[in-house]
Amino acid sequence: MRIKICGLTSFLDAEHAARCGADFLGIIATESPRRVDLDRAREIARVREQFPVRLVGVFSGQSREHILKWLEAVPLDVLQLHPEDGGPWPLPVMRTFRLKGPVTPAQVSADRYSMYEIFVEGLKGGTGRTFPMEWLEEKVALGPYFLAGGLNPSNVAERVRRLRPFGVDVSSGVESAPGVKDPEAVRKFIEEARRGEVV
Repeated sequence: MRIKICGLTSFLDAEHAARCGADFLGIIATESPRRVDLDRAREIARVREQFPVRLVGVFSGQSREHILKWLEAVPLDVLQLHPEDGGPWPLPVMRTFRLKGPVTPAQVSADRYSMYEIFVEGLKGGTGRTFPMEWLEEKVALGPYFLAGGLNPSNVAERVRRLRPFGVDVSSGVESAPGVKDPEAVRKFIEEARRGEVV
């Protein structure tokens, strides 16, 4: 199972997450309290010089030109996009679906990965809310997917144990303030996610 720590705003937080065992690190380039500019993104990306992590650029509704500009400037490995962001793209895509109920075949991406979180009006991520696990237990062939939304060190093990996702994604669930990761919460989240995987 893969672990993605998202909404990173500093090199030190990225370095800590990678040292604790994160596989994917998310850099937000769309409207969010955790949004960073290109200079900060390049600084965060230096973590790849020390650790074999994959950098995920998070976009939503930006123009193709804007996204390609980021790709020229920052060594991203994966693009995290929404269904309306179209394609094709020169990198693997993680397509985010905001669920209002049980997952449907139309909410399974043909891209490399799907990601599932709960729909909250006016928000495109970072809701801090979970959805009923039954929504991902329908008889739908999901493929490799990341579980997101409301995860934290206290609930991730159980959700991993029950749903067996390809990966988990966390941002606000390991923060002391928006965009500021709590080192102990990051360490504990990764530890608990791994514990759920082997139970």
